[in-house]
Amino acid sequence: MNGKRQHPPCFKAAVALEAMRAGAEPAGIAKANGIHISLVYAWRQRLIDAMAAAFQSDDAAAREREPDSRRLARQIERLRTERDWLCRVVSNMPRRKRANLVERDGDLSISTQARLLGLHRSMVYYQSEKRAAATGAPPPDTA
Repeated sequence: MNGKRQHPPCFKAAVALEAMRAGAEPAGIAKANGIHISLVYAWRQRLIDAMAAAFQSDDAAAREREPDSRRLARQIERLRTERDWLCRVVSNMPRRKRANLVERDGDLSISTQARLLGLHRSMVYYQSEKRAAATGAPPPDTA
């Protein structure tokens, strides 16, 4: 327990409404309810801030979100089209050349890169004896 009193929402709403009345004294309201005056001011301000949302229709809220969702849908479709084009172009390349495109320390996982390049993951990990000798790595076991 953190030592702070927890007030139920209905209590906060009642105090805030009381503070909204004309001629209401926040100090008197705080004393009558056994709370600090800063809570009266804070709850009253939260009530004022939330009033506009209470009168906003669901249609208006949906209209506000609609441009974002349309913009995101267009962006998703553009990215999907670009990815499909790239996959088509890359699929015409020889497998070994596509395997050389994989970035081992890139942002995408090797599995994802292999899938996008139309390669089996094992091909990406496979290192031939000739390539291993060229890089100085030990050759793979053939047994």
